[in-house]
Amino acid sequence: MPKLADHQAAARHALDAGLAEAASGRRAEAIRHCHAALRMDPKLSAARDALRDLGEISRLVSEGDAANRRRQWPEAARAYAQALAIDPELAAIWVQYGHALKEQGLLDAAETAYRTALGHMPQPDGDIHLQIGHLLKLRGMLPEAREAYLACLGVDPDNPHAKREIAAMLGRRVS
Repeated sequence: MPKLADHQAAARHALDAGLAEAASGRRAEAIRHCHAALRMDPKLSAARDALRDLGEISRLVSEGDAANRRRQWPEAARAYAQALAIDPELAAIWVQYGHALKEQGLLDAAETAYRTALGHMPQPDGDIHLQIGHLLKLRGMLPEAREAYLACLGVDPDNPHAKREIAAMLGRRVS
C-alpha cells in the first residue's frame, strides 16, 4: 500500500508539471496536471491556487451556469461540484449546486449543499434560509420549513417570498 508521503510527492510532481506547462503556454495540459495533483493530495493548496490562476474555477462556474439556464441539472451539478472541489469556500456556488441537486430530486444532498453555503457566508443571507425552507417544505417538514422562513425574515424582513410562505402556512393572504 503506497505511503502518504509517496502520494504527496506524486501530487507535488504533477503540480510541478502543471506549472511548467502553464509557463510554456499549454493551459489545457497545465489544468490537467493540476487537477491530477489535487486528486492525489486534496490538501495541496498550491494546486488550488494554480487552477484558480488558470481561470479553471471561472470556467467551471460559467459551464455550470450555462447548464443551469438550459435546465440540464446533472451537468450543472457536475460543473459546480468540480469548482467546489477546487475552492470549497465559494458560498454562492454551494447555493447553485444545491439548486441543481434539488431539481434532480436529490433533496438530502441539496440540503447539505445549502447548509454548507450557510456556513461559508461572510454575513447572514436570507436567500439561503429561503431555499432551505423551500426544500424542507418539499420534504413535508413544515415546522422546520417555517423556522427556515422565519430565519429568512430575521435577515431580510421584507422578503416577499418568505412572507408569502409564512402567510400560506397560517392560511392568510399577503398583499
